[in-house]
Amino acid sequence: MTKDGKVVTPDLLKEKDVNTIPADLINVPQDDPDSLGNLIRSLVPENDMQLADPEYWNTTLWDQLKARQVPADSLMDYQMWTLTADIEQEIVSAFRQSLIDQGVPQMVIDAFDSSDKAGWYAKTQPADGDALAKMDITAKLTGSVTGTVHEERDFSIPNLGSAPVFGVQTGDGTVAMDIPGYGPVECMVDIHLDQFDDEGKAVGGTVTATPVDIQGYKVVFTYKPDGTKEGQIIDSEGNILGYLTMTIDEEKFTNYVSIKEGTTLNLPVPAPTTTVFQ
Repeated sequence: MTKDGKVVTPDLLKEKDVNTIPADLINVPQDDPDSLGNLIRSLVPENDMQLADPEYWNTTLWDQLKARQVPADSLMDYQMWTLTADIEQEIVSAFRQSLIDQGVPQMVIDAFDSSDKAGWYAKTQPADGDALAKMDITAKLTGSVTGTVHEERDFSIPNLGSAPVFGVQTGDGTVAMDIPGYGPVECMVDIHLDQFDDEGKAVGGTVTATPVDIQGYKVVFTYKPDGTKEGQIIDSEGNILGYLTMTIDEEKFTNYVSIKEGTTLNLPVPAPTTTVFQ
């Protein structure tokens, strides 16, 4: 969701005419061979006195960068677009300082300052309300866990070359969880994930599922640093009745719950007329 309350969709990207230099040139250290900083250095010839002409800077550097703008096709592209002014200022300031450190003539610095240093990163400029307020996610689950949950979390990029910073991800919803040996159990879920890897995948926190029609039980899945998800079935007295694992087929966006290897479920036998435990 943007600060203005709009949902970031492909249609919004087209409406805003979001065209930028590819984000993968920005989200790396700027001395990296595949960085925007290195690309700029490769475009500017050394010891060329034509650099004393602002128009030469325009045709040699800024127009060349504009030609590399491409339509945004991801949420990351949109997020980077909302930082256009900061990105341009940081890149320009860093390159200007490098010219000074090289001892280039003042007339070259003056020409650089007079050139068209704005508008090269993005085709259009974002407004204040375009910035993301938070990641707002609706997840439709398939597999042995079905249903829909709503999640949200803060998300920011502190500076160039830095990995995204994710806040606590919270959420809720209703799912049907296929407990091995029991069948589907409708549950209300509460999500609290507080640690993420560099790709934004949760590696810490819990998801708690509480049965809708059955009192005294809950399933708590704990997200582990190695990416696994360990579940416990717990009764109202705190007894652990069994251990589960949850896996995800990322290519198919499918979730699976199974009994943890080496354990059994110590659950009461369900009545013949129902598929859920009593």
